[in-house]
Amino acid sequence: MQLREEATRLCVLGVNATGTTRNDSVLQCVIKCYTAKGESIMGYDRLWTIPEKVKITVKAYKLHRVHYRDLRASGMAPRQELVTILGVLGRLVVRGVPIIVHNAKPTLRLLEQTAAQNGRKGWKFPFPCTDLATKSKRILNMPAKIDPSVLATPSEREVYAYLYKKQFDDEEDDVACMSDLGTTCKIVVLNYLAGVGRGWWE
Repeated sequence: MQLREEATRLCVLGVNATGTTRNDSVLQCVIKCYTAKGESIMGYDRLWTIPEKVKITVKAYKLHRVHYRDLRASGMAPRQELVTILGVLGRLVVRGVPIIVHNAKPTLRLLEQTAAQNGRKGWKFPFPCTDLATKSKRILNMPAKIDPSVLATPSEREVYAYLYKKQFDDEEDDVACMSDLGTTCKIVVLNYLAGVGRGWWE
């Protein structure tokens, strides 16, 4: 494990949640580590339990397909898992490995409110992240469907299609994950590498 961490040059953080509101909780967290060329080295992929009062929205379930029975069977206590992921990320940050998040604002907010729901009120994500959505939103210049006068936040796959001029081929992907979040992380690291070549994230 130590050798894999030492070989890591890029790190992608992603979460799935019960929904997107200020009352929702993270139910899956994934950290994928890659070489400088985007080759997968290691990863953290765990389901987290959610408070009884928090429900998985229909919209969220359709996206990630994580069910209550999955959480009952494999869910880990978020309070301890937050300590685990911070330990991994902290060691990587000390070595200068960038933490890449497609859309950092909602991702970090969901982590922070999940921490608060589990007895860690006021907890803040302590590491800087490279946020791909903020920059690519201006570059792709896509109007929002609800209000065309504002820009839409592009998905990971939309950014990939713009950068590579093709759709991501899921059949070629060999990512093992409890949901499609592992594949999403792979798309994010490919977007990051292509964007670096264009000076997007500077």
